[in-house]
Parts: sequence; structure tokens; C-alpha cells
Amino acid sequence: MKTGKELYGEHLNRLKDVINMKKTDRVPIVLNADAFVRRTEEESYQILSMM
Repeated sequence: MKTGKELYGEHLNRLKDVINMKKTDRVPIVLNADAFVRRTEEESYQILSMM
């Protein structure tokens, strides 16, 4: 079983590869957990940051 540091390193390398337009073994996903989307009265969407 891999440690958290090893898994984080793999994920970071995947992100760097995607930025450099290299092929990766899987698609890296980045979640913005400190923001959410709110629907406004004008039927548009607004991103609200929780930071």
C-alpha cells in the first residue's frame, strides 16, 4: 500500500504532465472544495469562495 506522500506525488506528476501536454495514465481531477456555485435571481450562476 502506498503512503499519502507517494499518492500525492503521483497526482502532482499527473497534473504537471497534463500542463505540459503529455499523455497520462489517468485523467487528473482537481476539486475546488473551498468554493461553491449559487444560482442568482437572474438565472445565472455565481461562484462563491469560502476563503
